[in-house]
Amino acid sequence: TLQLTDTKFTAGLEAKEAALELKCGDVVVKGKSDANGSYRITANANGKCSISVVHDGQTASVDVVLFDKAARYRLVLEKKGDTWTLRRV
Repeated sequence: TLQLTDTKFTAGLEAKEAALELKCGDVVVKGKSDANGSYRITANANGKCSISVVHDGQTASVDVVLFDKAARYRLVLEKKGDTWTLRRV
């Protein structure tokens, strides 16, 4: 189970209402950040997964690991040159 909560996307501008996708093998959960750039995704899966966000027409991803208990990740979306990157902090 993974719950990503109270996460902000920052890069001078927050990624408000951005499309999100969590992939864990065959399990795919889609979501959207709220008007503040925060979101919560819950998935019943374990192991290595990838979370992606679409912002300014680009997709940025980062790997996360899911366990039986809920996990909390703080992620930052930043622009490096012309490319958006997503990283854990």
